[in-house]
Amino acid sequence: MTRTARFLWRFTWANWLTLLIFAGVVFLGSAVTGVPDGTRNMFSIYLGIFPMMVPMILLLFNLGRCSTFLQLALSFGGQRRNYFLVIQLFLLFDTLLGYGVLLLLRDIPVTLLWVRVDELGLLLRNALDWAGWRFPLMIFSQAVMGCAVGLCLVRSKVLGSILTVLAIFSSLVGLMSLVLLGLLQNPMWIRLLLTILPAGIAIGSEIYLWRSICRSTVV
Repeated sequence: MTRTARFLWRFTWANWLTLLIFAGVVFLGSAVTGVPDGTRNMFSIYLGIFPMMVPMILLLFNLGRCSTFLQLALSFGGQRRNYFLVIQLFLLFDTLLGYGVLLLLRDIPVTLLWVRVDELGLLLRNALDWAGWRFPLMIFSQAVMGCAVGLCLVRSKVLGSILTVLAIFSSLVGLMSLVLLGLLQNPMWIRLLLTILPAGIAIGSEIYLWRSICRSTVV
């Protein structure tokens, strides 16, 4: 299992670093272009929509991790069960990293007195305050769905394309739910949607991921 983790780490650390650099560029760009003084520009837009971007970025990162790298790991003697367990660990780190970046993008401007909490962007405020623990669940579900889509694309381009469309659609549903969550003052039906939809995606993707990894053969 340790060998599998080291193997995947070589292909994963750059993705995590890319996300951190992107967040840093958005933060520094906002700081030096007048966003703290109320300027509206490209960086203020990115800062506002970052909660939507994190799940989609992690979904894209996981397309290759669970498809191409699976074949490489198996060809080097890796065990399928170990690969699945290590993937779970990396998905957990994906979720913690994505959620942690959003917390920093919320707390640093408030701490530096750029904005008050009630002046934060709609998506950022709703994702971290109204959604609560449901947003990390959303991040995890999109990340694991990226794994499922990546494996499916290897087996069937048609089915993989359908799953890709469904993944994009689920991201848009999550985005609209976050917007409505704040606009409608945290209604119960949206909280249920933000619980049931990501949980269903995560469970279905995990089942498909396990079955596909167990049945994979080295090509």
